[in-house]
Amino acid sequence: MNVTDTIAADLERLQRAGFVPPGLSAGQRFTDAPADLRMLLRIDGIGRGDKHFNSTAPRDLLVSLCGYQVPVAFTLTCEPGRISLGIGTWLPAGAPQADVKENGRLVQTALRSLHPAIDMTVIDPVMGPWSAGGLVMGIPTPKAPDADDGGHQLDRLLRALHGMRWGALILAQPLDEPALRNLKLRLINELRSVQTETQFGGAPRPLADHYAELLGIQLRAFADAEGTGAWRTAVYVLGDHDSYPHAASLWRGVYSGEQSLPEPIRVWDRDDVPMLANAWSLPDPQRDGDGDGRYRAPFDHQTLHSSTQLAAYLNFPTAETNGLLTFKAWCREG
Repeated sequence: MNVTDTIAADLERLQRAGFVPPGLSAGQRFTDAPADLRMLLRIDGIGRGDKHFNSTAPRDLLVSLCGYQVPVAFTLTCEPGRISLGIGTWLPAGAPQADVKENGRLVQTALRSLHPAIDMTVIDPVMGPWSAGGLVMGIPTPKAPDADDGGHQLDRLLRALHGMRWGALILAQPLDEPALRNLKLRLINELRSVQTETQFGGAPRPLADHYAELLGIQLRAFADAEGTGAWRTAVYVLGDHDSYPHAASLWRGVYSGEQSLPEPIRVWDRDDVPMLANAWSLPDPQRDGDGDGRYRAPFDHQTLHSSTQLAAYLNFPTAETNGLLTFKAWCREG
């Protein structure tokens, strides 16, 4: 393979162009959370002091929790006439049950610190049943609230899919600092290699420059993650055979944007996603090793996000819905 072909292949791998997440093999290993190692809070009401919510609240929440290596779960279940939104925590199988309870207290404390008032109820952390689902990967782009009603991206989804039964599950596990540091060093080596191939190997400048630019974007994301936290994130969109195509297509449209680099938002329809969501399960990567030394994304079924990037998914709705109330903090009664 010549230099041009090598860089073109590396560019496609970085953007996961033409990539299809591998199927689950017979010997597949998983990181999953048994029911007794989950804690989920249903958000019944959120207080606010002005027209818009604090836009930095989701990021601040994630930074707080990642510092103590607390995994995060975000659930959304929409039934005709009712919406249930939950946020909580979980631990992999084999962890002490007392730890998930303590982590749950940290989640509650963090939520209270970020909102002037919030009503929460501990609920059974179960998803489903669902008959259809999709695996979402890529970098979400946070977008400004709607100029007319102050609605966030989740408000747009709820408005468009009103009356349909659908849901979503986001499971985020903190990545430890040594693992992030290793990925950053591999990326720096990749960038250095591209610069060398451009200068001495005859690599075409437009192609090499574009690849180097995207590597630089990923490097800045790693630098942000070193300060705010890094997350191995699984995103599952769920529905029935009528609602799922609408939810999956809108999810990609609503969360795609100019900051979805170097990995755009993509959704893969998969029969195993309802099972993965019900088990709160993340398939582990299965590789023989990266013998060629080139940079690769660390996960086959999840995306590596910084807290800043992941926060785009965790904005609460601003409009009142059946099941979620927003209220002026100082006007609340009872």
